[in-house]
Amino acid sequence: MMPDDALVLLGGHARGHSPFGNDWTVDIGFYGLETREACPPLAALRKVGAGEIIATAFEPWDATKETHRQLLATLLANAGLNLPNTAGELAVVQVKPTVPLLFDGRLDDWTNDMDDINLSEYSHADPIALTAADRTAGTVACDLDYSALVYLLHDQQCLYLGGMVISRGAAGQVELKLDDRTLALDLEAASLAIDGTTFKPAELAVSRQPASDVIDTRLLNLTVVHKRVGKAEVMRNTPGTTFEVAIPWTALGLLRPPAAIPASLRLCRPDGATLQKPLQGDGGTERIQLQFAART
Repeated sequence: MMPDDALVLLGGHARGHSPFGNDWTVDIGFYGLETREACPPLAALRKVGAGEIIATAFEPWDATKETHRQLLATLLANAGLNLPNTAGELAVVQVKPTVPLLFDGRLDDWTNDMDDINLSEYSHADPIALTAADRTAGTVACDLDYSALVYLLHDQQCLYLGGMVISRGAAGQVELKLDDRTLALDLEAASLAIDGTTFKPAELAVSRQPASDVIDTRLLNLTVVHKRVGKAEVMRNTPGTTFEVAIPWTALGLLRPPAAIPASLRLCRPDGATLQKPLQGDGGTERIQLQFAART
Protein backbone atom coordinates (compact mmCIF):
# COMPACT_ATOMS: atom_id res chain seq x y z
CA MET A 1 0.00 0.00 0.00
CA MET A 2 1.40 3.38 -1.00
CA PRO A 3 1.54 5.81 1.97
CA ASP A 4 -0.17 9.16 1.35
CA ASP A 5 2.93 11.14 2.32
CA ALA A 6 5.27 9.31 -0.10
CA LEU A 7 6.74 11.07 -3.14
CA VAL A 8 6.75 8.93 -6.29
CA LEU A 9 10.19 9.06 -7.93
CA LEU A 10 9.51 6.56 -10.72
CA GLY A 11 6.48 4.65 -11.91
CA GLY A 12 5.62 2.20 -14.66
CA HIS A 13 6.51 -1.39 -15.40
CA ALA A 14 9.92 -2.93 -16.02
CA ARG A 15 10.73 -5.63 -18.53
CA GLY A 16 12.59 -8.65 -17.25
CA HIS A 17 12.06 -11.83 -15.26
CA SER A 18 11.42 -11.33 -11.56
CA PRO A 19 12.15 -13.89 -8.83
CA PHE A 20 8.38 -14.38 -8.56
CA GLY A 21 7.94 -15.43 -12.18
CA ASN A 22 6.34 -12.19 -13.40
CA ASP A 23 7.33 -10.56 -16.67
CA TRP A 24 6.68 -6.87 -17.33
CA THR A 25 7.47 -4.22 -19.92
CA VAL A 26 8.64 -0.64 -19.47
CA ASP A 27 8.75 2.45 -21.67
CA ILE A 28 11.32 4.46 -19.70
CA GLY A 29 14.40 3.28 -21.57
CA PHE A 30 15.89 1.01 -18.92
CA TYR A 31 15.72 -2.69 -19.79
CA GLY A 32 16.86 -5.87 -18.10
CA LEU A 33 16.19 -4.69 -14.54
CA GLU A 34 14.12 -7.00 -12.35
CA THR A 35 11.14 -5.99 -10.26
CA ARG A 36 9.60 -7.47 -7.15
CA GLU A 37 6.16 -6.06 -7.91
CA ALA A 38 3.86 -5.74 -10.91
CA CYS A 39 2.35 -2.34 -10.23
CA PRO A 40 3.72 1.19 -10.07
CA PRO A 41 5.24 3.05 -8.36
CA LEU A 42 8.65 1.45 -8.73
CA ALA A 43 10.43 3.95 -6.48
CA ALA A 44 9.18 6.33 -3.81
CA LEU A 45 10.61 8.67 -1.16
CA ARG A 46 9.14 8.72 2.34
CA LYS A 47 10.00 10.58 5.55
CA VAL A 48 10.88 8.26 8.43
CA GLY A 49 11.58 9.90 11.75
CA ALA A 50 14.15 12.67 11.24
CA GLY A 51 15.30 11.30 7.90
CA GLU A 52 14.07 9.95 4.60
CA ILE A 53 14.27 6.59 2.83
CA ILE A 54 13.90 5.60 -0.81
CA ALA A 55 11.99 2.38 -1.34
CA THR A 56 12.37 0.73 -4.74
CA ALA A 57 11.13 -2.46 -6.37
CA PHE A 58 14.23 -2.81 -8.56
CA GLU A 59 16.85 -5.48 -7.82
CA PRO A 60 19.67 -6.09 -8.01
CA TRP A 61 21.72 -2.91 -8.52
CA ASP A 62 24.61 -3.87 -10.75
CA ALA A 63 27.33 -1.21 -10.59
CA THR A 64 28.96 -2.62 -13.73
CA LYS A 65 25.92 -1.81 -15.90
CA GLU A 66 25.58 1.74 -17.20
CA THR A 67 21.77 1.60 -17.33
CA HIS A 68 21.63 0.64 -13.64
CA ARG A 69 23.99 3.46 -12.68
CA GLN A 70 22.02 6.01 -14.74
CA LEU A 71 18.71 4.95 -13.23
CA LEU A 72 20.04 5.07 -9.67
CA ALA A 73 21.50 8.54 -10.35
CA THR A 74 18.12 9.66 -11.74
CA LEU A 75 16.27 8.42 -8.66
CA LEU A 76 18.67 10.15 -6.28
CA ALA A 77 18.51 13.38 -8.30
CA ASN A 78 14.69 13.25 -8.28
CA ALA A 79 14.89 12.89 -4.51
CA GLY A 80 16.69 16.25 -4.38
CA LEU A 81 20.23 15.02 -3.73
CA ASN A 82 23.08 17.08 -5.17
CA LEU A 83 25.22 14.38 -6.75
CA PRO A 84 28.95 15.01 -7.22
CA ASN A 85 30.62 14.32 -10.54
CA THR A 86 32.42 11.03 -9.93
CA ALA A 87 32.92 10.01 -13.56
CA GLY A 88 36.40 11.49 -13.69
CA GLU A 89 37.75 14.23 -15.92
CA LEU A 90 38.83 13.96 -19.50
CA ALA A 91 42.59 13.82 -19.77
CA VAL A 92 43.19 13.59 -23.53
CA VAL A 93 40.98 14.38 -26.54
CA GLN A 94 42.01 13.35 -30.03
CA VAL A 95 41.34 16.16 -32.53
CA LYS A 96 40.91 14.32 -35.80
CA PRO A 97 41.79 15.68 -39.22
CA THR A 98 38.94 16.40 -41.62
CA VAL A 99 38.10 17.40 -45.14
CA PRO A 100 36.33 20.79 -45.51
CA LEU A 101 33.05 20.78 -43.58
CA LEU A 102 29.59 21.92 -44.64
CA PHE A 103 28.66 24.96 -42.56
CA ASP A 104 24.91 24.45 -42.75
CA GLY A 105 23.96 24.44 -39.06
CA ARG A 106 23.71 20.64 -38.97
CA LEU A 107 26.20 18.29 -37.34
CA ASP A 108 25.98 15.36 -39.76
CA ASP A 109 29.51 15.84 -41.06
CA TRP A 110 30.88 16.04 -37.50
CA THR A 111 29.25 12.78 -36.37
CA ASN A 112 29.62 10.51 -39.37
CA ASP A 113 30.24 6.92 -38.29
CA MET A 114 31.57 5.53 -41.57
CA ASP A 115 35.19 4.46 -41.13
CA ASP A 116 35.52 3.54 -44.80
CA ILE A 117 36.71 6.63 -46.69
CA ASN A 118 35.14 5.16 -49.82
CA LEU A 119 31.73 5.53 -48.17
CA SER A 120 32.29 8.85 -46.40
CA GLU A 121 35.15 11.32 -46.38
CA TYR A 122 34.18 12.74 -42.98
CA SER A 123 35.33 11.65 -39.51
CA HIS A 124 33.29 11.30 -36.32
CA ALA A 125 34.77 13.90 -34.00
CA ASP A 126 35.33 12.81 -30.39
CA PRO A 127 32.51 14.39 -28.35
CA ILE A 128 33.14 16.38 -25.19
CA ALA A 129 30.03 16.41 -23.00
CA LEU A 130 29.31 19.32 -20.67
CA THR A 131 26.59 18.21 -18.28
CA ALA A 132 24.83 19.50 -15.17
CA ALA A 133 27.52 17.68 -13.16
CA ASP A 134 30.06 20.15 -14.60
CA ARG A 135 28.31 23.19 -13.07
CA THR A 136 30.65 25.73 -11.51
CA ALA A 137 28.24 28.65 -11.02
CA GLY A 138 24.55 29.50 -11.10
CA THR A 139 21.71 27.00 -11.04
CA VAL A 140 21.50 24.04 -13.40
CA ALA A 141 18.74 21.62 -12.50
CA CYS A 142 19.58 18.89 -15.02
CA ASP A 143 21.00 18.28 -18.49
CA LEU A 144 17.70 19.36 -20.04
CA ASP A 145 18.16 22.68 -18.25
CA TYR A 146 21.68 23.27 -19.56
CA SER A 147 24.20 20.98 -21.24
CA ALA A 148 26.24 20.69 -24.41
CA LEU A 149 28.24 18.54 -26.76
CA VAL A 150 31.42 20.08 -28.17
CA TYR A 151 33.44 18.82 -31.12
CA LEU A 152 36.88 19.73 -32.44
CA LEU A 153 38.34 18.86 -35.84
CA HIS A 154 41.22 20.33 -37.84
CA ASP A 155 43.06 20.57 -41.12
CA GLN A 156 46.27 22.35 -42.09
CA GLN A 157 44.50 25.70 -42.39
CA CYS A 158 41.92 25.79 -39.58
CA LEU A 159 40.74 24.57 -36.22
CA TYR A 160 37.04 23.66 -36.38
CA LEU A 161 34.78 24.10 -33.35
CA GLY A 162 31.24 22.72 -33.40
CA GLY A 163 28.55 21.29 -31.20
CA MET A 164 25.07 21.51 -29.74
CA VAL A 165 23.74 23.32 -26.66
CA ILE A 166 20.59 22.19 -24.85
CA SER A 167 19.09 25.00 -22.77
CA ARG A 168 15.76 25.96 -21.25
CA GLY A 169 16.84 29.59 -21.65
CA ALA A 170 19.33 31.36 -23.87
CA ALA A 171 22.10 29.17 -25.30
CA GLY A 172 24.71 31.64 -24.04
CA GLN A 173 28.40 31.52 -24.92
CA VAL A 174 30.92 28.77 -25.60
CA GLU A 175 34.47 29.53 -24.46
CA LEU A 176 37.46 27.47 -25.53
CA LYS A 177 40.77 28.25 -23.87
CA LEU A 178 43.80 27.02 -25.82
CA ASP A 179 46.94 27.47 -23.78
CA ASP A 180 46.95 31.28 -23.30
CA ARG A 181 44.41 32.11 -26.04
CA THR A 182 40.66 32.36 -25.43
CA LEU A 183 37.98 31.85 -28.07
CA ALA A 184 34.49 33.07 -27.13
CA LEU A 185 31.58 32.15 -29.39
CA ASP A 186 28.39 34.12 -28.62
CA LEU A 187 25.54 31.89 -29.77
CA GLU A 188 22.93 34.63 -29.46
CA ALA A 189 24.81 37.14 -31.62
CA ALA A 190 26.50 34.47 -33.77
CA SER A 191 29.84 36.21 -33.27
CA LEU A 192 33.35 35.13 -32.33
CA ALA A 193 35.96 36.91 -30.22
CA ILE A 194 39.60 35.94 -29.75
CA ASP A 195 41.19 37.26 -26.55
CA GLY A 196 38.34 39.76 -26.22
CA THR A 197 38.65 41.16 -29.75
CA THR A 198 35.90 40.49 -32.29
CA PHE A 199 37.08 38.24 -35.08
CA LYS A 200 35.16 37.54 -38.28
CA PRO A 201 35.77 33.92 -39.25
CA ALA A 202 35.54 32.71 -42.81
CA GLU A 203 32.82 30.23 -41.83
CA LEU A 204 30.30 30.49 -39.00
CA ALA A 205 26.87 28.89 -38.65
CA VAL A 206 24.41 28.85 -35.73
CA SER A 207 21.12 27.00 -36.12
CA ARG A 208 18.66 24.60 -34.46
CA GLN A 209 18.46 20.82 -34.69
CA PRO A 210 16.57 18.15 -32.68
CA ALA A 211 18.73 16.29 -30.18
CA SER A 212 17.55 13.00 -31.70
CA ASP A 213 19.42 13.88 -34.91
CA VAL A 214 22.77 13.82 -33.09
CA ILE A 215 23.79 10.36 -31.93
CA ASP A 216 26.14 11.62 -29.21
CA THR A 217 23.27 13.20 -27.23
CA ARG A 218 23.09 9.74 -25.62
CA LEU A 219 25.91 11.11 -23.42
CA LEU A 220 23.41 13.59 -21.95
CA ASN A 221 20.59 12.68 -19.57
CA LEU A 222 17.57 14.10 -21.39
CA THR A 223 15.10 12.35 -19.08
CA VAL A 224 12.31 14.23 -17.34
CA VAL A 225 10.31 12.68 -14.50
CA HIS A 226 6.64 13.60 -14.24
CA LYS A 227 6.43 13.34 -10.46
CA ARG A 228 2.66 13.66 -10.28
CA VAL A 229 2.19 10.41 -12.18
CA GLY A 230 5.59 8.92 -11.38
CA LYS A 231 6.65 8.40 -14.99
CA ALA A 232 9.98 9.08 -16.68
CA GLU A 233 10.14 10.29 -20.29
CA VAL A 234 13.21 10.71 -22.50
CA MET A 235 12.85 14.01 -24.38
CA ARG A 236 14.60 12.79 -27.52
CA ASN A 237 13.22 15.55 -29.75
CA THR A 238 14.39 18.40 -27.52
CA PRO A 239 15.64 21.19 -29.83
CA GLY A 240 19.26 22.22 -29.46
CA THR A 241 21.29 25.17 -30.69
CA THR A 242 23.99 24.00 -33.08
CA PHE A 243 27.17 25.88 -33.89
CA GLU A 244 30.03 25.49 -36.37
CA VAL A 245 32.99 27.82 -36.79
CA ALA A 246 36.34 27.71 -38.59
CA ILE A 247 39.29 29.48 -36.92
CA PRO A 248 42.44 29.87 -39.02
CA TRP A 249 45.59 28.74 -37.26
CA THR A 250 47.13 32.09 -38.11
CA ALA A 251 44.47 33.82 -35.98
CA LEU A 252 45.83 31.83 -33.05
CA GLY A 253 49.42 32.78 -33.81
CA LEU A 254 50.24 29.40 -35.37
CA LEU A 255 51.30 28.41 -38.86
CA ARG A 256 50.08 24.80 -38.64
CA PRO A 257 48.33 22.45 -36.21
CA PRO A 258 50.37 21.81 -33.05
CA ALA A 259 51.15 18.28 -31.95
CA ALA A 260 49.28 18.95 -28.69
CA ILE A 261 47.91 21.87 -26.69
CA PRO A 262 46.28 22.20 -23.22
CA ALA A 263 42.66 23.37 -23.24
CA SER A 264 39.57 23.95 -21.15
CA LEU A 265 35.91 24.49 -22.09
CA ARG A 266 33.27 26.70 -20.52
CA LEU A 267 29.59 27.21 -21.29
CA CYS A 268 28.00 30.37 -19.86
CA ARG A 269 24.35 31.49 -19.84
CA PRO A 270 23.16 35.07 -19.19
CA ASP A 271 21.46 34.01 -15.94
CA GLY A 272 24.87 32.99 -14.52
CA ALA A 273 24.64 29.24 -15.11
CA THR A 274 28.12 28.01 -16.00
CA LEU A 275 29.45 24.60 -16.97
CA GLN A 276 33.16 23.91 -17.25
CA LYS A 277 35.40 21.00 -18.17
CA PRO A 278 37.72 20.23 -16.56
CA LEU A 279 36.27 21.69 -13.37
CA GLN A 280 39.63 23.25 -12.43
CA GLY A 281 40.70 24.14 -15.96
CA ASP A 282 40.71 27.91 -15.46
CA GLY A 283 43.25 29.03 -12.91
CA GLY A 284 44.08 25.47 -11.88
CA THR A 285 46.57 22.94 -13.11
CA GLU A 286 44.10 20.50 -14.66
CA ARG A 287 43.56 20.92 -18.39
CA ILE A 288 42.37 18.75 -21.24
CA GLN A 289 45.24 17.79 -23.53
CA LEU A 290 44.22 18.15 -27.17
CA GLN A 291 46.25 15.92 -29.48
CA PHE A 292 46.19 16.63 -33.21
CA ALA A 293 46.51 13.56 -35.40
CA ALA A 294 47.86 13.76 -38.94
CA ARG A 295 45.62 12.63 -41.78
CA THR A 296 46.55 9.20 -43.12
